[in-house]
Amino acid sequence: MSRHRTPTIAAPCAASPNATSSNAAAADAEPDAPPAARRHWPVNLTSRIQVRRDRAGQLKATTMTQQRQTRLQRRDAHAAARAELTRTRRARRADARQSGGGRGMRGRGGGRAPFMPVPKRWRGSTRQVCGLYPWGAPGQLPRVGTPIGFHQDSGETFYFDHINWFDAGFLSNPSVLILARPGLGKSTLANKIVLGLNAQGYIVLIPGDTKPDYTAAVLKLGGEIRAVKRSGGWAFNPCDPGGMIDAARRIRLAADATREAGHHGQAEQFGLAAEELFAEAIARAVTVLAGLLELSRKAPVADYEESVLAAALRHLHTPAFHAPAAGPVAGGGAAVSSPAPVIADLISLIRDRNPVVWQELELERPTDTDDPSAPEIAEYEQLVRPLRRSLRGLIGGRFGDVFARPTTRQPFPCAMDIDTSSIKAGDSRFLAAVLLAAWGDTYAQVEADQALADVGLAERRLYCLILDELWRVMGLGGSLPERVNELTRLNRTQGIGQIMISHSVLDISATSNATTDGIAERAGAIIIGGTTKKEIQRLDDIVTLTWAERRRLRRWWSISQAAMKTPQRDAQGRAIRTPPPGAGKFLIKASSEEPGIPFDVVLTSVERAWGGQQTSARFDREPHTRKEKAA
Repeated sequence: MSRHRTPTIAAPCAASPNATSSNAAAADAEPDAPPAARRHWPVNLTSRIQVRRDRAGQLKATTMTQQRQTRLQRRDAHAAARAELTRTRRARRADARQSGGGRGMRGRGGGRAPFMPVPKRWRGSTRQVCGLYPWGAPGQLPRVGTPIGFHQDSGETFYFDHINWFDAGFLSNPSVLILARPGLGKSTLANKIVLGLNAQGYIVLIPGDTKPDYTAAVLKLGGEIRAVKRSGGWAFNPCDPGGMIDAARRIRLAADATREAGHHGQAEQFGLAAEELFAEAIARAVTVLAGLLELSRKAPVADYEESVLAAALRHLHTPAFHAPAAGPVAGGGAAVSSPAPVIADLISLIRDRNPVVWQELELERPTDTDDPSAPEIAEYEQLVRPLRRSLRGLIGGRFGDVFARPTTRQPFPCAMDIDTSSIKAGDSRFLAAVLLAAWGDTYAQVEADQALADVGLAERRLYCLILDELWRVMGLGGSLPERVNELTRLNRTQGIGQIMISHSVLDISATSNATTDGIAERAGAIIIGGTTKKEIQRLDDIVTLTWAERRRLRRWWSISQAAMKTPQRDAQGRAIRTPPPGAGKFLIKASSEEPGIPFDVVLTSVERAWGGQQTSARFDREPHTRKEKAA
């Protein structure tokens, strides 16, 4: 064991006169210390030693060097901890920027956002993005469909058409219902949608253009205008809807040719398809005929009358359906069509007391069918005479010869417009009858083309139909809305995109019938323009409108009405018919619960040059009355 120990010093002052004696006394008290240590003890050693009590209360002497080392160690530890915290915070911020995480300080008043979207990056030339850098950022709108206009809040380009949105999964049905007050751009919006679809290869069909709104666009696209007049115009044959009988016959002939080639399984499939199309053609013809009869007689058609119509049409079309081929059938190269029966043939069949009619009426035939005094014949005449009279009214009188002549069947061009503008607006029943027949014939022809494409006899084509002025037929009441519902129910299964246009949802649900209410509910999307407060309340049964959406719809209508009270005039005193402020402003609802998308329709210079969207063009070309000039 070492004999040297650390002395306990009371820190004497070096200048004290008793320092020597004190050192000597300390040396005497430490006999083990060497003489040199006692004689040469450093005086300034006391400045490096500090006596203090530890936590246990014991005296402890530490040097200043140890204290300095401890402070340096603590400082280094704190610096390392701060560096580690800085690195951790930077790493978290980098991860948040990459993952789009939250930003800001936590806690009350911190302003932290749980999610900050990271904008997409776009690259373009200086000519394309001039003036945008560094503030250009894309919106969150789907870039699917036809460019329509701009979002009202963000200014982002808005893309929409019901067919592409259906393909992308945004809609459950490739149809759209457009509702707005008159003069706010419903037809303009529909025209813009179909222009984009036509550029994508869709055949645009307008079976009933009443103003007309689409003739200029159809002619520019290279389509065909089929003008309907009371006499000498385009005709509709309700007994042969869309040429479906001829298409069914072509499929049956293809089945016979396939069977002769030894492909019995495929021949059986073709035969079933032909029989199904033939039955569907009879049902379509009965639907259209019954609707026309209701318009003519202003009363519903009895159930037995529909049965008589179905039996008579089936009897008239059966010979053509089973007729042999006149030439090769492969690819549809041979003309196998035969003259289709017309309403006059149907009347003759019923007047001649054909056995199929007797059977359908559940009447016993007399032994002498030429005796008019027989009670069976009297009962027969009592039942069928109203039907014959109503059919006679369709081929003459107020309807002219529109339904009396056979229809010239032609393949659909790239666009087709049935122009009904020559029919006066006051003759609502005649116009409704033409629209009903045109819709039924167009749907039937599309269905016939699709059936031929299913068996490889025709090329598959895509279609988009516009049912404008829906209120004209639906407003007549009776069972006509149900007839329209039957015509428009199968658009999804037949691959048809559908645009329905009307002024109010009341036009569709005026019958208080759940079947007709489904027309609006089945629409994949509803586009609403400026409308009244009462109309907004009716829309609550179909879609949910937020407070902001209700305010937009009312404002678009109110500002348009206010602008019409003080029209602008030119130097000659004529009113300058500029679009009202609410025109072209719409709200699209793709879901009944989700918020809608407000957008503005924007026309290109080419569309404005066509002039097809100006429904008051005649007013712009004619001078006003003297009374208006004086005012």
